[in-house]
Amino acid sequence: DAWNLLTAPGALLMRGVGASGKTVLATALGLRWRSKERGPVYYLNLATFDEENTSELLDALQTLNHPSILV
Repeated sequence: DAWNLLTAPGALLMRGVGASGKTVLATALGLRWRSKERGPVYYLNLATFDEENTSELLDALQTLNHPSILV
């Protein structure tokens, strides 16, 4: 399940068609992470992502890269 993927080393990327529950799942996972791990949670909305600004996204991900942070 998604929680096990988050707590293991690696990453979890959610993709899907609109209105399939991605944001609801991300919110629920973020709340659970915050309550159990006590680490900060950040939400990146890639629906409005401009591919011309890839470097900005990579900079943000590198800045936030830490095992106790959920992005």
